[in-house]
Amino acid sequence: MNRRSLPTRTLADRPDLDQLKRQAKELLDAFRASERDAITEVTDHYHDADKATFALHDAQLVIARAYGFESWPKLK
Repeated sequence: MNRRSLPTRTLADRPDLDQLKRQAKELLDAFRASERDAITEVTDHYHDADKATFALHDAQLVIARAYGFESWPKLK
């Protein structure tokens, strides 16, 4: 079953990898702090997310999927 979600972010014409990394770190921190928007974004793009084990690579996956890519390496 394909559980891929639709993109929810718009990528800049010339994306900055450092900015994307910062977005992932900010998402990780916000998710761990139980911020509502972060929880919504994470659960929209990573259905099996668990706050106890959610790590930077998981946040990177969510960011990639939010931009319409299936993985972080494909976004980079």
